Amino acid sequence: MKPPPLQWNTLSGGERGPDVANEHPTALHSTGSQLAGARWDGRNEARVGASRGGRPDERRLRGLGYSLYGVGTITVLNSLTEREPDLRLGEQQVGGVGYHVISSGTFISEPQGGEPRAPEGPVMRQGQLDSPGVGRGHRRGAVGVLADGSIRIARTGGANGVCNSQVLHALFGSPGVELLDLCGGGALLIERGTHVTAHDLREVQRFESGTGGFGAPELRVGMHLAFGICDATCWLVVAHSHSGEAMQADLHAAGFGSLVMFDGGLGGFLRDSSGTPYNGRDVQGFGIRLRS
Repeated sequence: MKPPPLQWNTLSGGERGPDVANEHPTALHSTGSQLAGARWDGRNEARVGASRGGRPDERRLRGLGYSLYGVGTITVLNSLTEREPDLRLGEQQVGGVGYHVISSGTFISEPQGGEPRAPEGPVMRQGQLDSPGVGRGHRRGAVGVLADGSIRIARTGGANGVCNSQVLHALFGSPGVELLDLCGGGALLIERGTHVTAHDLREVQRFESGTGGFGAPELRVGMHLAFGICDATCWLVVAHSHSGEAMQADLHAAGFGSLVMFDGGLGGFLRDSSGTPYNGRDVQGFGIRLRS
């Protein structure tokens, strides 16, 4: 039986930017100040300490069956690594000194022939790369967290789709502000105020299974978890029974300027202080503290 939707959480109170994802890493470093000013704004960055942030059209989204959490801080969690693995998502503490919410993260690749499981997109913790991900996940959407607490949503992949530490720091960081945590491999559905096309999802982000794009199994109707930026504020969005295409339309209409969808379905994990409505098998995700 599908778990009932979560109660609405109230603890939290058009043009494309430069295509820096295709630049060479050295070019990114040499133009860092210019890119930082041109690439990030209230559509794709939530900045800690901003005097006032915006809110999406919550009433409309609740009526459409979504739940939202207003994000204060994000910590990337990863038990699928040899480097100081975190506790599994189901073992993380919720409430008290723990996180307010635990959610699953990127899609997990399970290759044939005895190859190990791996995150489909790059995963970084405390400034160090756990995994670059697999080839098909290199040009997908990601959530990055900077040392000052700012949260950014954009694509990964530098020249030739490279996802090494140097490229990720150059793409998501700013001069003097280091990138600490990052989770990629998600389906970028809204990019700086613009709908991402089915062609982009299929040919660039490589959601190729089934009919590809919005017809890929990862984006079909079901339970999905996503992070979005709305007017310089970050939100965790729970879609209890929606398609990726519906999420794109609904959340763009509600005011979201960026949206990246991560694992759901059988991999979808979500726990808050009220219980565990989704207890999927994902081994990588996020620890979230809500805005006060």
